[in-house]
Amino acid sequence: ACEPECPVAAIFEASQVPEQWKHFIQMNADACKEGHTMPVAVQRAVWEAQKEEEGSVANLYYKKYPSKH
Repeated sequence: ACEPECPVAAIFEASQVPEQWKHFIQMNADACKEGHTMPVAVQRAVWEAQKEEEGSVANLYYKKYPSKH
C-alpha cells in the first residue's frame, strides 16, 4: 500500500521492525488518534520552514516530539 511513497526496504512486518525505529510505531499511532494527517512525500525544506508556523502539522509534531539533537 505504501510502496509508491516508501522504499520497499523501509516496509516491515510489525514484529520485524528494527529496534532503532520501533518508537516511530507509537508516534504514528498517536498522530493518527489525534486526527492529524501528515502530508504525503513532503519536501524537507517545506517541512523545516513550517516548524515555526504555529498550528502547522510540522509545528505540532515538533512540539510533541522535540528533536533530540
